[in-house]
Amino acid sequence: MPDLSRWLEQVAATGGCARPVYLRGVSATFDAVSGELVRRYSTDGEPGERLALRCRNRRASRCGPCSWLHQGDSWHLVHAGLAGGKGVPEDVQLHPSVFVTLTAPSFGRVHRAGSCHRERPGVCAHGRALGCGRVHPENGGLVGAPVCVECYDYPGHVLWNAHAGALWKAFGDNVYHHLAALAGVGRSAVRRVLRVSAVKVAEYQRRGVVHFHAVVRLDGPAGAVDPPPSWVTADVLVNAVRTAAGAVALVAPASAAYGERRLRFGVQVDVHELRGGLDDAGTGERVAAYVAKYTTKGAEAAGAVDRRVTSVAEIRLLRVSAHLRALVGTCWRLGGLPELAHLRLRAWAHMLGFRGHCLTKTRAYSTTYRSLRAEREDWVRGVPSGDEVTVGDWRYAGVGYRPGEALVAEQVAADRERTREIARDYAPPGGWVGRGGAVAGLRVGGRRLRGAVMSDPSGWAFPHGPDVGPAVWGFTTADADTARDLSAAVGGVPERDANGVWSLITYTSVLRVEIVTGCTVDTMPFRLACAPGLGAFVLRFGAWSLAEVLGASVVDAVMALRCAVVGELAVTSQDVSTLGGRIIRYPVPCLTLRT
Repeated sequence: MPDLSRWLEQVAATGGCARPVYLRGVSATFDAVSGELVRRYSTDGEPGERLALRCRNRRASRCGPCSWLHQGDSWHLVHAGLAGGKGVPEDVQLHPSVFVTLTAPSFGRVHRAGSCHRERPGVCAHGRALGCGRVHPENGGLVGAPVCVECYDYPGHVLWNAHAGALWKAFGDNVYHHLAALAGVGRSAVRRVLRVSAVKVAEYQRRGVVHFHAVVRLDGPAGAVDPPPSWVTADVLVNAVRTAAGAVALVAPASAAYGERRLRFGVQVDVHELRGGLDDAGTGERVAAYVAKYTTKGAEAAGAVDRRVTSVAEIRLLRVSAHLRALVGTCWRLGGLPELAHLRLRAWAHMLGFRGHCLTKTRAYSTTYRSLRAEREDWVRGVPSGDEVTVGDWRYAGVGYRPGEALVAEQVAADRERTREIARDYAPPGGWVGRGGAVAGLRVGGRRLRGAVMSDPSGWAFPHGPDVGPAVWGFTTADADTARDLSAAVGGVPERDANGVWSLITYTSVLRVEIVTGCTVDTMPFRLACAPGLGAFVLRFGAWSLAEVLGASVVDAVMALRCAVVGELAVTSQDVSTLGGRIIRYPVPCLTLRT
């Protein structure tokens, strides 16, 4: 392939996107004052004369790399509304907030994991036993399926999914109404006193019905920047949310095909006060991670399909359970009724009738996906000068890979995923990096870095273990400026996970170092830590000095280095033996040093 190296760069830039979108065109940047051309870009010099961009599909079943990026954006969106940041003040942590789970009602008994419904005397109207009495594994094929198919209310199930968004809207309005009753003001006047901010995500249960996980927060009328009235406490919010959910009731359009249906939330409504506050920022992180993980899933998480169904014949050929096939078929049949045409059930049959967005939020809850993506693009490209104007002319030029290209992209995506697994599995107690601590002495290229400090001085700065393989250098930091400096020093594009931590890990060879101190020989991988008592050390490869740690007070600064090129390693210390408690031995080629 001509320009193979550039093509590989494009694949790496998209993170191994499973179905990239190609554009063809030009862009030009001009000085806004003089009108002089500053730079120009054209796809004429690219492989195939086109540029690859991420597909941005949120579903993990369709594109793992893009869904991982979307999950990270979702984490920041939810976390900013609980802990501040991204334009939201930190005082928002003091606003009353709760975590709510709203479930669907029962449409008939279904098999459940663990001990299923116990057997009872008698049979149903269709001659089947009223219980199961067996124990089902968590991933058992019967879990979520009806105990009696004829007794199960399939039309009610589909109609509930189709009206789930309207039920959520009614719940939000009811929260205002119940708070107004508690405050003794009118339903219209309460919106001038306070604001209900919320974010919710839809999750599919094994039976194929959606339920909502939501964060509900009370603000002043101006939003997150405005504290709520003093009489609105967390207990008041908990009671208002619980009663508001129980009062929701909508009437589905009547039809001779199924009669009348009154739609409500299920009796299982969980409401938990979020007591994180300024003293426990970890609460916001955990809740944000819990909500964000569902943004990459859809009906396929319940065993359905992630693509639209176009015909009855296709429904018969779906590789799904009989229960889910019946739900898709019910969507298709009800979608042909004139009174339900506005629900577009046939178009959303693959979603089992649910046609709402996976994650939604109120306007004043926090930031937006657009702002988060723009921030990431500015970080990657560098923020342009305010005196520059960029114009472009782009055209669609295709989508996806050829079969051989897809294999390469899959390998790139797998390497990125493995990197993230390593960084997660080998993270020391307290995380990879400290946040807000002093970083005196840590430099790259003569510049002092910020944030690249271990919060736990006994932990390694770089993941390594017997099963890690050849991953031997990289960095992990929560500070964007530090990530930019380190990636520029070592070469490469870092990634940011759902917790906002940047990491860059490269697979190269392993170099073992034996440090001989008197009669003691300690063996360690090529990954040196500044331990208590260690005065200073400089890591060099030939004339290239990658990192330098100075100052006896720095006891937890750690840096992992590239070792693809064998060079000089200089260690200056009188107490290197303090590393002995953290040494791991590897049967790989080694270099012996004496101090």
